[in-house]
Amino acid sequence: RYGMTETNMNTSNPYEGERRAGTVGFPLPGVTLRIADPDSGAALAQGEVGMIEVKGPNVFGGYWRMPEKTKAEFRADG
Repeated sequence: RYGMTETNMNTSNPYEGERRAGTVGFPLPGVTLRIADPDSGAALAQGEVGMIEVKGPNVFGGYWRMPEKTKAEFRADG
């Protein structure tokens, strides 16, 4: 079994209207998502392929007793 420990639910298809196959829906309130270049961290335009980055109160704040790993994995803006 697999359960993500770093965060919990971040997106949801809309309750009202038709569900959109092939998508994970919109960010939940208070959650910010962006697609970033894996090397530079620069935000990419819609349709570009990159790394999903999530920011919100439901994302863990860092690695326990590993501040250097936290610094290496998190962007300066959170």
